[in-house]
This record gives sequence, C-alpha cells and structure tokens, in this order.
Amino acid sequence: MTNDSLISIALILLPILISRFMLERALGKLDGEMKLKLLDGFSKQRKYRLFIVVPCLFIYLLSLKFFPGQIINIVIFAGILLSVYFVAGSVVNYRKVRALGVPESYSNTYKWASTIVAAGFVAFAIHLFVILQTTDEGYNTKYTAWEMGMKGVEDMKQGNYSAAIADITKAIELDSTVVSSYMNRGTSYYNLRMMKEAEKDWKKAVSMGDPEAAQWLKNIPE
Repeated sequence: MTNDSLISIALILLPILISRFMLERALGKLDGEMKLKLLDGFSKQRKYRLFIVVPCLFIYLLSLKFFPGQIINIVIFAGILLSVYFVAGSVVNYRKVRALGVPESYSNTYKWASTIVAAGFVAFAIHLFVILQTTDEGYNTKYTAWEMGMKGVEDMKQGNYSAAIADITKAIELDSTVVSSYMNRGTSYYNLRMMKEAEKDWKKAVSMGDPEAAQWLKNIPE
C-alpha cells in the first residue's frame, strides 16, 4: 500500500474514530430517557443514509465501466461530492440534536465531533484532487513520450536516422522506462555507423530485459 493510500485512509478513519470517542463519552453522561430520545430521533435518518450512499456507489461504478476515459474526473467528482454530503449532513445533524433539547454540553461535543469528521472529508477531497492531478500530469507525460517515440519510429522507416535519434532522445527524457526507445535509438545510431552510441543504448536495453538487444550487440565490431 502506498503512502498516498495510507494518508487517504487516515484522513477519513482518524476523524471518524476521534468523533466516535468524543460522542461515546458525552453520551455516557446523559440519562436513559435522553439516550432513547436521541436513538429514536436518528433511527430514520440512518436508514435514509443507506438509500443515498448505495445508489451513489452504484452510479459511480457504472460511470467507471461506461466512461473509462474519464476515470480521473469521475473519482475527483465522487470524492468531492462525498465530502459535500458529509459536511452538509453534519450541519443538518447538529441542528437536529439542538432541536431534540439535549444538554448544552452534549450538543457542543456533537458540534466539535461533526466538525472534525467534516474537516477530515474536506482534507480527503483535497488530498484526492492533488493525487489525481499529479497522476494526470504523469499520464500526459508518458503519452507525449509515446508520441515522440512513435515519431522516431516513423523517421527510422523513412531512413531519416538523425531525426529519429532526436525524437527518441526527447521520448527518453520524458520517460526513461521504455525499453524499445533504447533499442530503436541504438538501431538508428548503428545505421549512422555510430557504434559506441549504439552499443551503449543496446546494453541499456539488455539491462532492462530486452533479449533482442543482446543479439544486435553481436553486430558491433570488436
């Protein structure tokens, strides 16, 4: 599990655990009649919450299935929408607690507990947005690298090896993890009789697990 995943989980779980601890302590100070009043006052609301969360989850999963190209925007929208829902829900619940006539000490504790949970979800939404923006930038960089690599391949097909080297070098600068880039640039160097450069690229391809490059290395004169 990545650090980003752990942070995302912590931003949700820790505020919920803290708020539950605060509310349980405050609830323990109420008499039996007031506890029953609170339980009865929120019983219907707990049921309605499921009717909201389950359809939202279903719509979210359908969106991922039918709009895979928009997954980043979908996840951002879902995270922000969930945060808005919990923030708004916290405000509504606090007003309901006040309306039930509970002691001031409990309503104040409920207010702070709700604020902590709401703040956690807002922080989660912001963290999610930052993560996905970074992921989106990384995807765009890899896509641009792929485009430059393919442009280099087209240059090779036309026998324009100098242009191929320039394009593939740009691709490697953007994404140095693509084995074929080293293989193709090495081939372009080889065709220009630049043996040292070709050997260097093919050795790099071999170190990255390309067996074909090992065969090409045999063409380098001693």
